[in-house]
Amino acid sequence: MHVVFGTGRFYEAAAELCPQFISEWFCNNLGNCVAKMRSLFIAVLKTGSGAVVNLLLGVVSIKIMAVMLGPSGTGLFSLIRQAITTLSSLGFGGQTALVQGAANKQGKRRDSYLRTTFWLFAGGGLLSAMLIELFAPRLCTLVFGSADARTIQLIRLFALPVILLHAHIYLKSVINGCRAIGRLALVEILGPLITLLATYPVCVFVGEGYALAFVWMLSAAYAVMIIASGLILYKNGWIPSLFMGAEGLVQSADFHYFISIAGITFLTGMISSGTLLAVRTMVARDGGLHQAGLFDLAWSLSGSYVMLLLSSFGTYYTPTLSQAVDSTERAALVRRVIRLSTMLMIPMIVTMIVIKPLLVKALYSNEYIASLELVRWMLIGDYLKITSWVLATAVVVNLDMKIYFWTETFWYVGFLALSALAIFYFRDLQGIGVAFIGLYAALVYYYLQYVRRVYKMKLSSDLLIPWLIGLATVLIASIQNWYSTAADWFSSLLWIAGSTTLTLMFLKQSERRMIWDKIWFKLRN
Repeated sequence: MHVVFGTGRFYEAAAELCPQFISEWFCNNLGNCVAKMRSLFIAVLKTGSGAVVNLLLGVVSIKIMAVMLGPSGTGLFSLIRQAITTLSSLGFGGQTALVQGAANKQGKRRDSYLRTTFWLFAGGGLLSAMLIELFAPRLCTLVFGSADARTIQLIRLFALPVILLHAHIYLKSVINGCRAIGRLALVEILGPLITLLATYPVCVFVGEGYALAFVWMLSAAYAVMIIASGLILYKNGWIPSLFMGAEGLVQSADFHYFISIAGITFLTGMISSGTLLAVRTMVARDGGLHQAGLFDLAWSLSGSYVMLLLSSFGTYYTPTLSQAVDSTERAALVRRVIRLSTMLMIPMIVTMIVIKPLLVKALYSNEYIASLELVRWMLIGDYLKITSWVLATAVVVNLDMKIYFWTETFWYVGFLALSALAIFYFRDLQGIGVAFIGLYAALVYYYLQYVRRVYKMKLSSDLLIPWLIGLATVLIASIQNWYSTAADWFSSLLWIAGSTTLTLMFLKQSERRMIWDKIWFKLRN
């Protein structure tokens, strides 16, 4: 930009224009919803900036790991991390319920709810640790295919990060429920930062056969985030006394409210984490840790930028949708999030598609180039995944937990079955990508019908046409770059510029003229 304009005034003008541009642009598009859309954009900007930093820190960590340990090392790390996540899922189911309750309740009701949920999370963490210690040999066989003394010791040590992860999830959920989105973003940066600082020495130890170093690294990251979160909550007085309460430690009403949401999300969390662990284990059993490393690249590359977008929306979207009591207001918010996510994901996914060979080589190494066969399928599915998440959140907030449970169970059971078919029958990991696309397409269709029926949301042309054109753009870009193992810079720049231009074309002519006039005015003055 500085080369093109020869000055930094463009940046200065854009920075001054940004708040006004956001307000006016969304006002023209959504009329009376300007304030709400502006709040959404600002919340996404806050959490998105933190998520970008997290992503960059994670990218550098994985790069170091990939260079030092290769696909087998990243495959081992992915198995350990997924196993810890799965064993921690006794507490994960309560995250949505905790955020929603903290956002809805005030005063003594909130204090009572936070006290009750604290002890439920603490109980979940202790129960998880006990199960790990009791069934360590069996878990060894299931995850790693062996039960030697060193591997059993590795599994037993999982209890430490599992307990820490329960505490971290509780504290970050309270911060989110209290709407301290900016401070939450700062806390979330600390974990990846600690991981980055520890990656090199940890890889040295792992290279010498001490896989326990991976567990210590994850534990240190969770511990630092716990300390930071605790300080924020203590300073702002957002955590009540956890040991004193006139009504007792665990209240029946709070318990039932929590379980009404967390009971289903707990089961879906167990199913989702268990499914991913099972798929990773199947890949490792069939093709070794090297193949597991290739699968982890495809899954991580697909999931990292998607979670960047979803986490940015989630910290604002879920509590705000929970606070809206009118179905018309909720439908309007769902529409705004779908529209904004569509505008963002068209150029984002197209960019990922056209530069995916460069990303694999730059972020990992040439040893991982074979993973592109799976990556190309996953990137198409990401377009459907983002929309599915937006619609699924509307189901959870409406407390239709049975519907959410069965749809999520359908996806994960289907994904597990189709992945097993691809791995053991067709002997081709591409089948996992095909399953990924088909299952998310089914979820989008079902959730869309739900939102139209329950929220009375209409599929107007300003919502449907950009989404369909965006999907077509993603498909065409993917087909054109299907077998590419090296980035074509000229073609890539055309695709990136074209997809960005396409997004801008969804703006009205008057809006585009207004934006240009404002920028030109600032540049001249």
